Amino acid sequence: MGTLTVGETQRIQVKLYTQVQGPFEEKIVWSVEGSEYNPVLYLKGQIGQPDIVIAEKFIDYGIVGYGICSDAIIHVHNNSLVNLQFKLHILQEERPDQYCVCPSLLDINAQVIVCFEIYVVLV
Repeated sequence: MGTLTVGETQRIQVKLYTQVQGPFEEKIVWSVEGSEYNPVLYLKGQIGQPDIVIAEKFIDYGIVGYGICSDAIIHVHNNSLVNLQFKLHILQEERPDQYCVCPSLLDINAQVIVCFEIYVVLV
């Protein structure tokens, strides 16, 4: 709850948290004390599915030894209409802490192709 003086503006931040894809339309109704008119703000948009393609299907790091860093370059295509953030990790069943992948968290802008250098260290 807040108060605005005449001519004053206030920025409002709206965050959307959803697991549902597709169109959305929401209505925010303002309650103005002493007024018969309650302004309405409509939010409308589309939640799309991430669409990324990694050009490389296989990366051969060669011989990797303890404490020795090996690297490779991958090309990631973000075909989505929005920026994406994603994580990289190596699926390991026996020893989940055996490898370290850097960077493990990547940001990629909408509708671009980006090259990332991925380092793997056996720890």
